[in-house]
Amino acid sequence: MPLSAYDLAALIRGDGMRITPVAVYRSLDRLCRRHEAEKVVTLSAYRIKDRAKALLMICQGCDRTRSVSASKLHDAIVQIMSETGFCSDGIAIEVTGYCQECQRTADHVHDEDA
Repeated sequence: MPLSAYDLAALIRGDGMRITPVAVYRSLDRLCRRHEAEKVVTLSAYRIKDRAKALLMICQGCDRTRSVSASKLHDAIVQIMSETGFCSDGIAIEVTGYCQECQRTADHVHDEDA
């Protein structure tokens, strides 16, 4: 599950270390530049990057994320940017919705209401 810099700082402080959110942001920035972490824009949080050129699916029920390969979509976006002369420092392809588990839970709740 993605965590904010403040969440990470609190976890680290919970282990007895002293760290400020600013130091966490600097570390996250380094990890992002090395493509080891990525910002989840929709949640203003970070997660371990597990795939390049991916579509990130974000569950609104449990906040879990799942990445799936989206090379063709990513390449199409790069092509459009090139054709229009747009320069970007990064591409984030994110979709919000509900994972199968949260959908089943919601269906189960709806079934009980009937």
